[in-house]
Amino acid sequence: MKLQDLRNSEETRFDCDVCIVGTGPAGLAIAQELRGAYARVLMIESGDARASAEHAALDRVESVGAPRLEDQSRVRARVFGGTSTVWNGRCVPLSPLDFAERSWVPLSGWPVSHAELQPYFERAARYLGLWPVRYDSALEASLPAKLPPLPDELAGDLMRCTWQYSVDEANASVPTLSSRAFMDSPPENVEVLLSATATHIEVDGNAQLQWLEVRSLNGRVARVHCKLLVVCAGGIETPRLLLHSRSTMSTGLGNQHDMLGRCFMDHPRCTLGHFALADGPRIRPPFMLQRVDAGGRPRYFARGLALTPDCQRREQLLNCAAWLDARVAPDDPWHALKRLARRASAEPLADVFSIARQPWLTAQELYRRFVERHPVLFKTDALTLLCDVEQAPNLDSRIGLSEHLDALGVPMARIDWRFGEAERRTLQRFAGLAQRAFERMGLPQLQLTDSARTGQFQPGDFVDVAHPAGGTRMASDPRRGVVDEQCQVHGVSGLFVVGTSVFPTNGHANPTLTLLALSLRLADHLKQRYLARGAVSGAEPPQPVHVTQL
Repeated sequence: MKLQDLRNSEETRFDCDVCIVGTGPAGLAIAQELRGAYARVLMIESGDARASAEHAALDRVESVGAPRLEDQSRVRARVFGGTSTVWNGRCVPLSPLDFAERSWVPLSGWPVSHAELQPYFERAARYLGLWPVRYDSALEASLPAKLPPLPDELAGDLMRCTWQYSVDEANASVPTLSSRAFMDSPPENVEVLLSATATHIEVDGNAQLQWLEVRSLNGRVARVHCKLLVVCAGGIETPRLLLHSRSTMSTGLGNQHDMLGRCFMDHPRCTLGHFALADGPRIRPPFMLQRVDAGGRPRYFARGLALTPDCQRREQLLNCAAWLDARVAPDDPWHALKRLARRASAEPLADVFSIARQPWLTAQELYRRFVERHPVLFKTDALTLLCDVEQAPNLDSRIGLSEHLDALGVPMARIDWRFGEAERRTLQRFAGLAQRAFERMGLPQLQLTDSARTGQFQPGDFVDVAHPAGGTRMASDPRRGVVDEQCQVHGVSGLFVVGTSVFPTNGHANPTLTLLALSLRLADHLKQRYLARGAVSGAEPPQPVHVTQL
């Protein structure tokens, strides 16, 4: 494998069989799956081997809808490895009902089923450093060790939801780093071009893919000529690129029916209520992060509550789930110790004092971490119940192009994020069910917020959580979406999109596991349909070339 940097290259043309835009988890997984294929693969990365402020500035957006409060630099990453360099590793697949057509959810229904994706979920788990488990009511029975007991009085409209956290093979303290895994075993037929931002896709009058334009921040411009182009640029950048590629199709690629950029979704996150700090010893153990050793590595799980499919159908609700969030107290000894050990303490004397005046708590935290080998039950100053709710697809919630340009002269993304009554009604109903569930389980009382109790949620009650989806939605009918069931852009030969932007609906689940499943499915399709021996270039597998380490 060879690494190049467009800033230092004299080349103005690159040729390959398959070009992959984006080196995040999806792009790197597809490249790994194309290992040994009869094709030359070129990956395009907007950023460098390490994150930089000048590349991060290209992520700026114009927000004109509901407030998008999350710092973009914390959740988006123009760097080799993409969002795998900044994610927290929480994984759960979308549920079977999320894929179904639901009469009460407009534009719902995927052209692929949960059952069809099931084997890809299992393959994706290996890429993400997950222990293979059953993500259903039997999940905990499939674990190699038991989690702390939780009362069973949940029968009714709520069920347990269990998330698994990704663990990197080389460093169990962080989620899987896709770039590290890729560089540990780089495919010989793959090259990577860094500091190259995709700015335009050209097609001819017959809607046949021609080339991709890439630009660097120091002014270099090149074209990538390829037979197949796979765009994995993220839930915001992918619609932006297709909208900007309008030299032949004046409204953008795949936008024959004005669906490109529409039905933009995220997971509106809000606080449903809080628990008294004195109740922490009773409420925290069954709901906080749990460690289970399996397969020679630690595995981490956390529990929460979710609406049952029957309740969603009967009451025509969206999907949602909630979990306990414990906010770290400023004087927590464990975090003080970590800051001092890393020489990252802004107030070292205050941290030393926090440890010295709480010897019993310090000893408990150290014992739990290094003797019992479990996540620390750190000192908290707030215990809240957080909730992510599904968004109903809304044609007016959309990504467009701003009049403001970025440093490369490309219009910034203009985001008009909207959510409505369906989300508010679901949250109010869920909050009431959760309050009664804790009572039935004999656990401490949940004190609901005024918004959760009345259903009068305001835009400021929500935080976006960097799960952008829907802008290039998947649909068999081009009047309902931008890509077909194989992720090929409707009406454009040779152009594919995979990522959260193709999700027709988003459930409550963190999207990465489903995203990887779709990526592996697309890789299989490309290999079977296009990359069988000689199908693209007719060439023998390329000869090994020198591997340049990052």
